[in-house]
Amino acid sequence: MNTPGTITYSKGIINFGKNDPTLCVNDQMGYVCEEKIHQERLMKNDFSLIIQLVKEGMKLGSEVFNIQLMHPSLDEEYLFPRVLEKILEETSCAVAIDSRNIKVIEEALKIYPYKAMCNCVNGEKSNLKEM
Repeated sequence: MNTPGTITYSKGIINFGKNDPTLCVNDQMGYVCEEKIHQERLMKNDFSLIIQLVKEGMKLGSEVFNIQLMHPSLDEEYLFPRVLEKILEETSCAVAIDSRNIKVIEEALKIYPYKAMCNCVNGEKSNLKEM
């Protein structure tokens, strides 16, 4: 049985699952964080590229942006809430929270005033148990 899901955001509700449109998630951030120049910008609290990616994705029809800052050179606990707040401030996009750090997830869920997608479970037993 396929159970439908929902995400909420400033524009309302996004339904996904069987009998609903395909959910398109903008997942560019993980690739951007691989580049040293973008890591340096993030560490200087320059989130302009991320906001640009969100807005471009929205123009192409993606209503959900996957926030992912798991690169080892980044301070995910520091950056994640700031990036999330900036996205909320400057866009009307729904978000997916993508982290393996339970502290980051808990903090993000406190900040995000809607129902987010949590894109944080992988197949590892320890990850499944903790999440």
